[in-house]
Amino acid sequence: GEHGVGKSTWANQAPKPIFIDVEGGLDDIDCDRTMRVRDWGQLYAECLFFAEGQHDYKTICIDTLDWAESLLHKSIVDRASGDKVKSISDGPLAYGRGHEQVLDAAIRNSRGVILLGHAKVERVEDPGMPAYTRYNIDVHKSISGMVCEWADEVLFCNTRIYSTKEDAGFNKTRTVAVGGTERFIRTSHSAAATAKNRLGLPEE
Repeated sequence: GEHGVGKSTWANQAPKPIFIDVEGGLDDIDCDRTMRVRDWGQLYAECLFFAEGQHDYKTICIDTLDWAESLLHKSIVDRASGDKVKSISDGPLAYGRGHEQVLDAAIRNSRGVILLGHAKVERVEDPGMPAYTRYNIDVHKSISGMVCEWADEVLFCNTRIYSTKEDAGFNKTRTVAVGGTERFIRTSHSAAATAKNRLGLPEE
């Protein structure tokens, strides 16, 4: 979902949740959380503990996926620094090889996990129709594809915005956006947003 739509507040209603705080945006939410995670090794260790350690938590909430991805990118670049690598797409990591390492590092078999993530608008090139734009998870396309395949539910949160016409003077009108206060969750894939569910949920 977009910034401030209520992703973390929603996740905090899951059964006995613990937040792995990657982004540092939980100060205004009454929740159990780790200290701010600032590197991939620390994030991996936290995930491993909550997946396999002794505790009472039932849900792991990673807040957020896109910030976690940036920690992993930095870790991979740092490991390749002898090759004067400056980014996930540089030097020996170019042409998708860096992102392949990202996929190799992911944990696929966890249960009771909520990955929170920001949304981005992406351009979709469809051979059968003109290109269009759609909301997707704000991570590299290889990561978003992996997450959408792995997850049981992929839910898109947003506020409902309508367009209306208003008088612009001189016998002219203009289109303006109104609303933005009613929040909803999209549960099924559409041209507007990436989503899916295996629970038979209504589309919204």
